[in-house]
Amino acid sequence: MKKYIMILIFTIIMIILTLSLFLSMRTCNNTKHNVYKTNEKQIIKIDKSTIDEETIILQNLNLKLKKFNRHWSEYNKRTAVKALKAGEDEFNIDHRIVLSLMSLESGMKIIITNKNADKTIDFGLTMQNSRYINARYKACEKILQRRKIKYSNSKFDIAKNIMACFLYINDIKKIHNDDFKRLIMAYNIGIRGTMMKDKQQKGEKYFMAFVKHYNDFSY
Repeated sequence: MKKYIMILIFTIIMIILTLSLFLSMRTCNNTKHNVYKTNEKQIIKIDKSTIDEETIILQNLNLKLKKFNRHWSEYNKRTAVKALKAGEDEFNIDHRIVLSLMSLESGMKIIITNKNADKTIDFGLTMQNSRYINARYKACEKILQRRKIKYSNSKFDIAKNIMACFLYINDIKKIHNDDFKRLIMAYNIGIRGTMMKDKQQKGEKYFMAFVKHYNDFSY
């Protein structure tokens, strides 16, 4: 009798486990999230089709400004939102990637510079390097003119600085389109750097810092 009871209990447990596994698999299959996997975290891309895109961008921008205690004018916010939307449309690159790089590179500070060991200087929100900034900004101006987005001649110009980030990421994509991790690493250590052993540790550290910023977003 005890033997039959044990068999019955075991059978019930197996049925419950099977049902639980089946339900969890259905939940995963019905989820619209695209996931970038890393060794320690997952970067989740949430479907945004049901919400106005510019509203989402403004919400995400405000989230980062609040995090770094930055007080931008409404005009600067509108300019950034337009540039982020335009870059996303032009290059099919998620605006949250650029916002995360802005957070990591400048802490959302508009007027900021950084002197490098090779004597070049980085400028602005996305830290555009002095070696490439003029060529990138010239290319950005064509896009901004077509999108009717105003800009200035300043190296710290919000619209051009943000669009230049999209341009550079798009260039990196041509080499690392199927490797999101190396794509982000390349923004810091360069495309060549991603292929050099002595640059890997720095690149890994940069990527993990990026992940923390990216995971702030809900949308």
